[in-house]
Amino acid sequence: MIDKDLLKSLSDTLKSKGIKDIRYYISEAEKTSLSLYKGESDGSSVSSVQRVFAEGNYNCNLGSVYIENLNKDLFNEYAEIIKATAEYNKKPFIAYDIDESLTSKEALVFPENSEILSHMAALEEKLYASDKRISNINHFSTVKAHEKITLMDENGKSCHNSSGYIFQNIDIISEENNIKKSSGSYRSSKAYDKGLMEIISKEALKESTALLNSVIPESGNYAVIFKNTVFAEILSMIFPIFYADVILNDMSPLKNKIGEKVFSDILNIYEDPVSKFGRVYRTFDDEGVKTQRKNIITNGAFETILHNQSTASKMNTVSTGNAFKKSIQESPSIGVSNIFITKGDLSYEELKASMGSGIVITNVQGLHAGINTLTGDISLLSTGILIENGKEVSGVEQITVAGNLFDMLKNISAIGNDWGSTSFSSMANLSFITCPSILFQSLTVAGK
Repeated sequence: MIDKDLLKSLSDTLKSKGIKDIRYYISEAEKTSLSLYKGESDGSSVSSVQRVFAEGNYNCNLGSVYIENLNKDLFNEYAEIIKATAEYNKKPFIAYDIDESLTSKEALVFPENSEILSHMAALEEKLYASDKRISNINHFSTVKAHEKITLMDENGKSCHNSSGYIFQNIDIISEENNIKKSSGSYRSSKAYDKGLMEIISKEALKESTALLNSVIPESGNYAVIFKNTVFAEILSMIFPIFYADVILNDMSPLKNKIGEKVFSDILNIYEDPVSKFGRVYRTFDDEGVKTQRKNIITNGAFETILHNQSTASKMNTVSTGNAFKKSIQESPSIGVSNIFITKGDLSYEELKASMGSGIVITNVQGLHAGINTLTGDISLLSTGILIENGKEVSGVEQITVAGNLFDMLKNISAIGNDWGSTSFSSMANLSFITCPSILFQSLTVAGK
């Protein structure tokens, strides 16, 4: 628990140094990591971290300091840092009010660690017994995370959000004829779901055993399904094209496209900061602006530019409640909370049947190097599963999938009804994207 009296004392010191309109961003996070290896708890850990970021108005400019240790002996030093950053950055100070009514807390009940580990051990034993090709199960883990975010002004007025999630992960190594292949799967949810853990275990097993019998297909154009979690990661790389600062800097293909159809008419993208399917729960952003559900792409049309207060002022509009920190040590920039691509009508099996023959991409490597976020060009080293007449016939490896992501989003053939999300990341970084598997009728695949 942060000492509010100590923060008040800090505020008094800062004000005595000519710093006004002081405000605090406070993060109180707890994370429990549970790992299992061959029936035994493996490296489980518990961490609890409290962090403070202070901002203030010095000569009408924004100054800030990251505080690791609320030590009275360092208060004068904190004041000098705020003054120095204000003078150096020359960023105008923008005031905001704190609305105490926005305080909200998710009702989360996580099971005891022993209960989770007991289920994981039983599932591990079941997996080994189900397929003799399993040589090892690695990174079999469950993470329980809570975070409380508080915004507080110099007078103690505050609002806070408390949220949490569970992240479940498993990697399976399969072996046959001295060939070893591995694959992993994961999900994030608001509760420990035994059924969900079994689903991701089956996914990882199916994909690792498929790669034991893998081929390198001939180069050519193929129908391609991107697995939900894979395409969520790909979208996360280019999602800033919807951010106002990126648009203002001429770094987005969507500049001057608001209201226009820019992608396939079956594509719908929205943000829901308080969704029960999300990773975070935010009723306000990091500038104290009330968040709201918003449509970003509706039937392919670009509907909403995402703003913080600074970009909203530049574009003569209002903030959309999308000011979020990339790091506790930085002032808020533009970001997102829970992003969803609306489900289609087809199950994963129906999506494969609809494709007929082609490739399901289950893993990609080198996202940062393989995606040009400015042009949308992609070239991704991939593995997956070969599909013939709607049926899985073998794994595929050593292939590169190439195309232009912006063009691909204009030419989506079908969208599944199976949601998967981006992988585990710090809650402070947000950016949680949930996406179904998506079918494209023709992409270039380089094989042999």
